[in-house]
This record gives sequence, C-alpha cells and structure tokens, in this order.
Amino acid sequence: MCALPFAAARADIPSTIQETGRLFQISGSTPAPLNGSEQLTFRLYPEQGSPASAVLWTETDTVTVADGYFSVELGTQTLLAPILRSSPQLWLGIQINSDVELQPRFVFSSVPYAVLAGDVQGTINPTSIRINGVTVIDANGNWLGNPTGLTGSAGPTGPAGPAGAAGASGSPGPIGPMGPAGPAGAPGANGATGAQGPAGPLGPTGPAGVIGATGPAGPAGAAGPQGLTFQGGWSSGISYAQYDAVSYSGSSYISLISANFGQQPNLSPGSWSLLAQQGAIGPAGTTGPAGTPGAPGVPGPAGPAGATGPAGAPGIPGATGAIGLVGPAGPIGATGPAGPVGATGATGATGAPGTPGAQGLSFQGNWSTATSYALDDAVSYKGSSYISLIASNLALQPDINPASWAVLAQQGAAGPTGVAGPAGVPGTPGATGAAGPAGSVGATGPAGAPGTPGATGAVGPIGATGATGANGATGATGPIGATGPAGPAGAAGPQGLTFQGGWSSGVSYAKYDAVSYSGSSYISLIWANFGQQPNVSPGSWSLLAQQGAAGAAGAPGSAGATGAPGAVGATGAAGPAGPVGAIGPAGAPGSPGAPGATGATGPTGATGATGSIGATGPAGPAGAAGPQGLTFQGGWSSGVSYAKNDAVAYSGSSYISLISTNFGQQPNVSPGSWSLLAQQGVAGATGPAGPAGATGATGATGVAGAIGPSGPAGATGSIGPAGPLGPVGPAGATGPAGATGAVGPQGPQGNANVITYVASVTSAQFLWNSQYAFNTSPGSYTEYFTRYYDFPIAGITQDVLDNGTVQVFFVPAPDVNTNQWMPLPYTFLDGSANFYYVVAYETTPGNVRLHFFFEQINASATIPVLSNYDMETTKFKVVVTTGTAGP
Repeated sequence: MCALPFAAARADIPSTIQETGRLFQISGSTPAPLNGSEQLTFRLYPEQGSPASAVLWTETDTVTVADGYFSVELGTQTLLAPILRSSPQLWLGIQINSDVELQPRFVFSSVPYAVLAGDVQGTINPTSIRINGVTVIDANGNWLGNPTGLTGSAGPTGPAGPAGAAGASGSPGPIGPMGPAGPAGAPGANGATGAQGPAGPLGPTGPAGVIGATGPAGPAGAAGPQGLTFQGGWSSGISYAQYDAVSYSGSSYISLISANFGQQPNLSPGSWSLLAQQGAIGPAGTTGPAGTPGAPGVPGPAGPAGATGPAGAPGIPGATGAIGLVGPAGPIGATGPAGPVGATGATGATGAPGTPGAQGLSFQGNWSTATSYALDDAVSYKGSSYISLIASNLALQPDINPASWAVLAQQGAAGPTGVAGPAGVPGTPGATGAAGPAGSVGATGPAGAPGTPGATGAVGPIGATGATGANGATGATGPIGATGPAGPAGAAGPQGLTFQGGWSSGVSYAKYDAVSYSGSSYISLIWANFGQQPNVSPGSWSLLAQQGAAGAAGAPGSAGATGAPGAVGATGAAGPAGPVGAIGPAGAPGSPGAPGATGATGPTGATGATGSIGATGPAGPAGAAGPQGLTFQGGWSSGVSYAKNDAVAYSGSSYISLISTNFGQQPNVSPGSWSLLAQQGVAGATGPAGPAGATGATGATGVAGAIGPSGPAGATGSIGPAGPLGPVGPAGATGPAGATGAVGPQGPQGNANVITYVASVTSAQFLWNSQYAFNTSPGSYTEYFTRYYDFPIAGITQDVLDNGTVQVFFVPAPDVNTNQWMPLPYTFLDGSANFYYVVAYETTPGNVRLHFFFEQINASATIPVLSNYDMETTKFKVVVTTGTAGP
C-alpha cells in the first residue's frame, strides 16, 4: 500500500492538525485506491532515518476511506503542542493496519497552523523588542526608545524678582499641520479573461512511400547510456519512470525511482532530486537619498503635546483562492494481440554495428579562451550556462556572441533600485515660552477594504490515447538455401534533447528540440512545432530552466539629518482623501487550444521469406554505444565515488563530475573535480523593516514649582510651536475594475475533427489477388476477385469506425481534370457495353483496402485479364471524421 499526504487549511487556530491523504493498493503495475474503514497509526520522529525506538509522538485513528481519500485530526488523543514547541522539524511515519510503516517518511517541518500563535493573545514572551533595527525595550524591560510621550519633567521654578505687574501671556500656538493621507483603497477586480483565438489550418499529409521488403534482423547494437526523458510539467495523476524529468514551480526535477506516482517533487526528496533550481531574488537596490533639512523656525513657547490617537484596525485579509482540480489521467491504450510464432529460420550473418544514440549536450565546465568547443558543447560563464551553436568555437565569449553561443540557463536579474528614504525628523524645539493650549487628538483613518481573490484557472484537456499498431503477418518458412544477408543496424540509443539555439517563429521544431527564449529554456512536446511562442504555448512547449526572478525592492533609505526648528505653520487644513486604489491586474490569458491529432503510423513492412540454412558467419562487432550524456546521481554524498559525467545537486546548485573516481571532493570548493552545471540565484537582501509601532500615551505632567514673587512686567513671549497633527483624512475610494484582458493570439486552424490522407497508386502497387463480397441473401453472397492496394492509416480507430465516418474519393480522369474527386464505390460502363469498371473499398482499424475489378455483363464476350491489366496511376483521398456516440 502507499499513502499520499496533503496539507489542509482552516480559518481558526486549532490545537490539532488535519492530515489528509490518499491510500492505494499496489497490484501489479497499476495502483488501485482503497475503500472502507482502515486503522492508521501516525508517529513523529526527529530524523528521516530515526529507529522505531526514537518515536516522539504517536496516535492511532480509525478512518473512513472513499476512493482512497481520507481525512483525520491529529492531536485529538495525544497533545501535539508540546512536541511542536520543542522540535522545529519532524518526520511523519504512517502505518496502515498491521502493515509495516510506509517509507520514506514525510517531512513535517512546517506546521499548517501556528499552534504557538495563541501565546500572543495573552502574555507575550520576547527577550527584547526592536523596531527598524533599534532596540526600544531591552532584556531587562528598560525603555530605550524616544522619550517623547513618557512622563514629563517638573516645570521650572520662576526666578524671584522685585514686585511688579505680571507679564502678558504668550499667544496660543497655531493649529498643527495637516494630518497624513488615509490608506490606499483596495485593488480593483480582475479583468475578464480574453477570448481564445481561432484554431489555425492543418497542413496536408504527404503520400505514403512504397513499402520495401524487410530483411531478417541482425543482433541489436548496444544502446546508448540512459539519459533523462523530459515529461513536461509534473502531474499528480501520472506514474513516472526512473530518470524521467519534470518541471514544477519554476524548477526542474529528476525521478530517482520507478513507479513514481503522486509524489510532489519539492516535498519528496526520496523520490525526486533537484535538477535546475529557479533563481532566487536578486540583490536589494541602493539606498535612497536623505531628506532635505527643514528651514529654521521662530522660537516660541511649546504647547502641551496632544494625546496620541488610537492605532487603526488591521485590514481584513483577502480570501484564499480555491485550489484547481487535478485533471484525470488519460486512458492507457489497449495492447494488441500477439501474432502466431513462426518457424525458426537459420541463423543469419551478424548485423552491422548499431546506430549511435542521438547526440546530447556535452558539458565542458567553465568557458576558456584557449579551448576550441564542438557543436552542442555546454559551458558555464558568469553564473549562467551556454550551449555552442557551431563547431570549432574558439575564443568567442559566450555572453556577447549570440551567433556562436545560446543561453541554456540564465542567472537571476538584479532587483530594482530602492525607494527614497523618508524626510528628516523635525528640528529641536525653540526656547521655552508660555504654555500654549493643547491640540486636539487626531482621528484614526479607516482600514482599506480587502482585495478580491483571483479566479481559479480551468483544468487543461486530456490528450487523446494513441491507436495500437496492427500486428504484422508471420512469414512462411522458406526452403533451405544460402546464408541470408546481414540484418539492419541495431536500435539507436534513447532520444535525448537537441538544442536548437534561440527560438524563431519561422522554424518548425521536432519533438525533444530545446530552445532558449527571454532568458529561460524550453523543450518541445510535439512534432512539427511551428510558430508557437514557448512562454504562452504550454501544450507545445514545457519549461526546462527558468530565468531567476527579479530582486525585491531595496530597503528604505536612512532618515535624513535633523532639520532646524520649523517656522510657525498656519492653521492645518483637514487631511486630503486617501489615494485611489490601484487598478486590478489584467485577466488571465485564454486557455490553450486542444492538442493536435496523432500523426499516422507508417506502413508495416512485409515479412521476408526465411533463407535456407547456411554456414554460421563469424560474430560481428558490437554496435557503437551512443555518446556519453550526463548521469544524474541525486544529492552529493561524501561517501560515494562518482564517475566522469555524473551530475549531482548540492546547496541548491547542480554540478557535473570532470574526473573518474571522484571521491570526497565537495563540489563547490573543488573546481578541478566538479564544474557548475546550473547555479542557484543570488539571495536577495533582507526586506524592509515593518512600520514603527504607535507612539505611547503621553506621560503625566510634572508637579509645578512654587510661585515666585511678582516680577516686573515681562515682554510678550514668542508665538508657541505648532500644535499636533490634524485628523487623518478619510480612506480613498476603491479603484475601478481592471480592463478586460486582450484577446489571446490566434491559435492554429482547426480541422473540425476531419483528417484527410492522399496517395497516388501505380498499376504495380495494385496486387493480385483479393476478394470483394456482397451478401445477396441470408447465408448467400456474390464474390469478385480483385486487384487490391492496402492504404495504412493510423487515424482509423475502432472508435472512428463505430462513431465516425470513413469516405474514399478518387480522380477518375486525371488527363482531363485533376480536381474532379468522385466518391467510391464507382462503376463505369466500358465502350463495348460488355462489362463495368468497378473501384470500391473496405475498412478495418488502421487500414483502407482499395479494390479494382471488372463486372461482366455479356457472359459470351471476352473481357480483359485482370491479373495483368495495365492500370492508370490513380490518385485517392481518404477522409476520416471522428464522432461521438449519441444517447
């Protein structure tokens, strides 16, 4: 049995964790989902390889399983919180009934819910508090921040002087400056999805070639070494073989096991290994310039500080978008029946050496000006990888010679320049004058509305299953004769990718061709891949290595120098309305067009006659092995001895071995033994610090000093400094909905489920003989002997014969009109009026048999001999229309 666990999400903060998964019974090569009641035992361990005695937590639950799916709350019987507090990373083992525990264990490093988050609703337990890198409360609880707002100092005692009239009070301080703008409005709704473009025209199929006789097979040549087989984007519904490669979340992975089913690559290190990682965020931008110092202000008496307004409530988080459904796996085509076993013929001569496997890229390490590189050689240069487009590639620097080198995997781009720093803080206050009146408390601005969640993308269509080829007939055993001729060359090595350089809209690419486009690499998923732009054609191209993402914005610039005291401001007006919300993102692109029809299968060659028994020839040489490609060995281990061209993953990058018996050499510090294959992007700088907390409440005013004796009338005091900020302006209105997305590019011309096949058939290709029959009554039929030609068409399946149509047309008089297509069956009366010419056809899965014969009218007349009749070369067209069965 096997289990596939999934994470689950909830809106509250529970003390349990929901574990959801799917159970399969492995029977043969096909996994079947379980149904019914199962007893599951869950255990948590400190390490992947911990023994059973090291278990830290265990719980057994009886669950109901439907189509393999189950869901259970962990922690209902045994508390989870204590073990989660003490162990930041755990490994989950699952046992089904009395079976042994499943392997490998699943990493439990990220808890779906912050079990410890309940601590912040009561008492918090930090060791200190820092804001923007500055400690405001130390480990002993002492306040180290700005003293503004704490308890005020005692007022000074007035100086004693001679009796006199009291001095005039200073003028009240002016109203404070305008309050800050309200928060930005919520983003507008997503624009509507653009319409899908119409399908483009399908090119005509070329005529089938003449079928040649097949000689006896020689021994197969040695296959090339196993290379990776790229299968496109990872799907949970596909079972992958060992060495299959997929793309997932911008990175590429290689399968380490056979029957790799439902294991998410980035969460399953025992089943998948990283092949090429997406570039990390680029470095931070430079610091913005300091703010301009404020102009000096006129000294005046400071008014008492107004109370700090309450902090605004946090905005409501936007809802999480729904998870798209996983598309079902396509059906597996039926296996054709085995043909009868023919008699054993004599041993033929040894076959010629096998054809070498297809050339893959050959990694040569770091680029050197002194090395002459061959076509398809790959090198690394300044953090990126390149592939040679020419032979004898000498001293041409890869990043400035696009005609000689193409980018294979590009390093991530640098991040944008950071935003300018905030303006300088106000200058120090002027000399103390008479106390001004207290300013009013500013109002709290409203929170912005939550953004609208994006719509869930549609599930892509399932590709059609290819038809099963027909079995060839078994040849008869021939008489004993001389030794047969040498057999055909051995089978070629497995198909590898063929790098074609930068993508061009004027080139038709083959399946497994690889190209570079806009800094990333893609692999072709189809044959005759023409005019399909790689980054917007997921049905035709799959991502091979993605360009690193742009770096995050730089941290805010440091605060400007402290300005001199500001001038006394006029009465502050009410704060302006908040800015209008940003326009919503453009709508998602239209869904990809339906996959093209499967190409026709070539005709099966006739089985040659078995040669007579002769002397056994000497053993021929073994077929040449295909050229060595890289062999991916997973994560690097100091205890493994690697061969030359072995590839490993280490610290987020990939490396290739340059030597044999490569043992104990750490890849990132051993350039003589390892060379960089795909580098991890440079990590971005730390993001900007969170906003400063709200200012604490104003402390109590100190005790006033004793009143001194009246002095002489003093001069009128200066005008006091500006009062506190005015109220916060209202929140800005929600931005308008985003514009409707542009209509997607026009897709290839569709064929309305109609496919045509055309062939010209000569007189020699019409063979003698076959039969064409018609049931004239129950148990009785009329039969004609015919000349015939078999037209193999893979598109004629049993489903087409049951639910679609097959029609055949021909050109009866090509010397008169080559565009006159007449439907079959077709009869034409000879000028003698003694017989008819008849052209007819019959269909079977994968084939149309064309018949030509004479229908005699006058039994006493002499008509042509059909077996040696010289026929005109005739052009035939077969039209295949697929259909769907009605109710």
